[in-house]
Amino acid sequence: MLTLTHAITDIISTDSFLQYGLQYHLLNLTKVAKHMQKHVEVRTKKSVSSSAILMALSRYQRRLKIFAPRPEQFRVHDLTLRTHVATVSMTKTQKCMQRVHDFHTEIQKNKGYITITESTGEITLLFDEKHLAAAQKLFGESITYANAHVAALALHFPEQYAAAPGFLCTVLQQLMLQGINVVEVASTFTEFVLYVDEANAKLAFETLYSLFRVKGK
Repeated sequence: MLTLTHAITDIISTDSFLQYGLQYHLLNLTKVAKHMQKHVEVRTKKSVSSSAILMALSRYQRRLKIFAPRPEQFRVHDLTLRTHVATVSMTKTQKCMQRVHDFHTEIQKNKGYITITESTGEITLLFDEKHLAAAQKLFGESITYANAHVAALALHFPEQYAAAPGFLCTVLQQLMLQGINVVEVASTFTEFVLYVDEANAKLAFETLYSLFRVKGK
């Protein structure tokens, strides 16, 4: 059985639109409280008045104002857009790893673009679209997913943002609010790369540029 505060926090934490609405004071809290009432009662396993939920929501909203990051708090050094990117994913095996190494070496010889992301059981490659045919020939039936219509948005940000809670989530949130699906992400210490469908590339770039306007521009 959860307390009222914990129940409300759990419900809000799984709803990004509700979080955003509360953070920017876009919602009628009385109506939100009534809407949440049954859900809260299920979690707390007791009857809870909408007025009690309203008070808890008000406290939660005040905390968001103090602690939740906002886009205007952040400014990036540079924002670049690369189109004509392709991606393939495959199951991670020793044979596959060797072929990834060979593919990476070949692209580097031609000063091409490539990003490699690796999990415990899968590998994803993102590279210039012109190399897709070569990748399909090299990896063959190992490929479990391929997409030839991807764009890469790279944000180069100040070092101190690496330790700023919520920065990367704030970036992703802005694309989510525009209904833009993020196909893949990659990051280094001061760079965050988001891969989106090419059809959404212009909107994604304009959204991030507007909200995280490049320093000095």
